[in-house]
Amino acid sequence: SHKRQRKAMSPIFSFAIIKEMTPTFVQAGHNLNAIWMKEIGNKRDERITISNTISEITMDIIGLVGKKLPTHDNNRFYDAVNTINNISEKLLADQKNSSVQGTDLLSLLVKANYQLPVNEQLTHRELVSSVMTFLMAGHDTSTVVLTWALYLLAKNPDIQD
Repeated sequence: SHKRQRKAMSPIFSFAIIKEMTPTFVQAGHNLNAIWMKEIGNKRDERITISNTISEITMDIIGLVGKKLPTHDNNRFYDAVNTINNISEKLLADQKNSSVQGTDLLSLLVKANYQLPVNEQLTHRELVSSVMTFLMAGHDTSTVVLTWALYLLAKNPDIQD
């Protein structure tokens, strides 16, 4: 049920966890700035398309994969879903087999899930679906929000500091 899933995932979105991840966000911002500065070069009056680089950076921030999903050449929806499912399965299997206690969303989700009573834990399928949701919905939502935030900051330089 939604209530059980929310209970399993809520601990990984606590203030303390988000605060701990802040250096990752800051570093991603620096990386993004470096990419854009390189792209702009000396052409300060030229426009650049920011959505692709924001998309890549948000995927890095989510921390589930440090590289682009291998579906960019595949335009078929079901193939893409299968690929994402396979990646989610592999990430979950790797996490379960790892002795390293990570602070990324996947590590925290698995840890939080196994700290629940057995009857409240997410099933394997629910965990895989959650990973898929983080990969797709979290990535897309973050990209859109960051793109709009940067657009509004660019339009209103007086509020940038």
